[in-house]
Amino acid sequence: MLLFIGILGSALCILALGITLYNGKFGESNCYKILNLVGGLLLLYYALATDSLPFIILEGIWVLLPAISLIRKFTLSKN
Repeated sequence: MLLFIGILGSALCILALGITLYNGKFGESNCYKILNLVGGLLLLYYALATDSLPFIILEGIWVLLPAISLIRKFTLSKN
């Protein structure tokens, strides 16, 4: 099951990147950020479960960036 979580997380991040390379405007969308956020969370779980410190750092940052961007977008859009 752990391997499946890691593969799914990787697939979501790669999908987001692939669509962005095909359509550059996709990189600005909420869908892109959500794909990276969910994929990153799955990979962070995998990294924590396997005690891989470099991967934990990478995925921690990978999750923070789209999370902050989405929070800022939804916070600013309410004002």
